[in-house]
Amino acid sequence: MMPGLKDRKIKVAELVQDDGPFVFQEEIVRETSDDESSSTEIEVHRYPVNWCGHYRPFGFTCYCGNKFCRSCLEAGRVWYCEKCGRTIGPCHFEKRNDGVFCHDCRPTIDWNGTLGGLIKAVLWLAGLVLLILLLALVAGK
Repeated sequence: MMPGLKDRKIKVAELVQDDGPFVFQEEIVRETSDDESSSTEIEVHRYPVNWCGHYRPFGFTCYCGNKFCRSCLEAGRVWYCEKCGRTIGPCHFEKRNDGVFCHDCRPTIDWNGTLGGLIKAVLWLAGLVLLILLLALVAGK
């Protein structure tokens, strides 16, 4: 590079509050002085504000309105409610043994989980005790 020449490159990532379908925007501005002794290149990348915290292009929206990047979509951090089919992001995903549900469709008790198994066992034992009592009453008469 010759003395007296000056090149400057600036890269900027900018977050944009946007409720619409804004995905990603890139703008490059190049300025050169009249005598071409100095030049400036400004590269601006605009991203929507993603709930996942990644500064990447928009990928999907959870049913609650939170936005996530394409990388989260490609990494499999998106689920769908088994009842209504709504998109569920990591902000509302809760691992259950009986399936994937949004908060509106989610059953109160996870029957395939620990609490559900405990309730089923208690009900089964209560039924067994009632059956034994009924047999004792019938045999006693």
